[in-house]
Amino acid sequence: MIAEKRETGYLLITLQNSKEQFTIYLQSQLSKSKPNLRNRLIVLLMILICHSFQSYTQGGNMTSDFISRGTILVAAICKDGILFISDSRACFILNKEHSNKVYAFFDNDQKLFSIGKFVIASSGKSMLDKTFFGQIVDEFNNTIKKTKNVENTFDDFINFLRHNHNLSDSVIFEEGTQLIIAGYENSYPQIVARDHKGKTREGRGGRMIHSFPEFAKFVHRTQSTNGTCDEIAPLLEAAIYNYATFKSDYRFGGPLHIIKINPNNSQTIIKSFEPNKFKNYRDMAEAIINNKIEVNYLFPFSEELLKRTLQEGIELGY
Repeated sequence: MIAEKRETGYLLITLQNSKEQFTIYLQSQLSKSKPNLRNRLIVLLMILICHSFQSYTQGGNMTSDFISRGTILVAAICKDGILFISDSRACFILNKEHSNKVYAFFDNDQKLFSIGKFVIASSGKSMLDKTFFGQIVDEFNNTIKKTKNVENTFDDFINFLRHNHNLSDSVIFEEGTQLIIAGYENSYPQIVARDHKGKTREGRGGRMIHSFPEFAKFVHRTQSTNGTCDEIAPLLEAAIYNYATFKSDYRFGGPLHIIKINPNNSQTIIKSFEPNKFKNYRDMAEAIINNKIEVNYLFPFSEELLKRTLQEGIELGY
């Protein structure tokens, strides 16, 4: 339920379900004749590519950030290739005093992308510099002039984010964000991951890197099994869905994207789906506002709040 009341320039919003209630006070400063959109306060909620917007208040002002908080990524070295798996859930999260409630989501959000001759994914931000991660990877691929190894490709991509999109490392590797790249070098498997704590590398059979430490207890069977990709894929698939059920917060789910990277760096698609493709915020916002994609709304107020928020985001230039 939403209750709204304007008093002395403030907007009061109360969100309530059967278990919880919390109230948000926003400084409105709206004018009927000349609405100052820069001062309109929006509860900006976005993808968790799990790809989402986080909104929070500081000193009475609402600011917004493009953050993902749920994506499950798993890269595992098997006998005959590297398995790279992601879920496809994209969530909209209302963050008020650390509540982080998912109030809407859609599936079929692509999170694995070809980068050079390798594969990359991000468990963090769905958007950087107002551009979706997949579109930035496409831009980077157009700049590659010669074949490089896994780690050099990774480092070049980070430098591309720094110099071509003017992003600092604190933005690229915000806490909760992890980039993973995988492929073969001279027939040897390599997985490299980086987050705000630094780099992690794996090159041994039967080992893996995944995006959530607590996920490890769901994959103990596969961690000790150096099997083929066909043998390991269903075990990891079951582990991912078991983990999503365990979390039960709507952040994880949807069809899985499962790729086998072969020793020659060709890719075999084990499982896939028809992805929603957005180049930027406006593409995504207009698709939702115009009901072009199926969105699951979890509360009675969710659809109205999300569409109003996305429209205001467009007007603000996101």
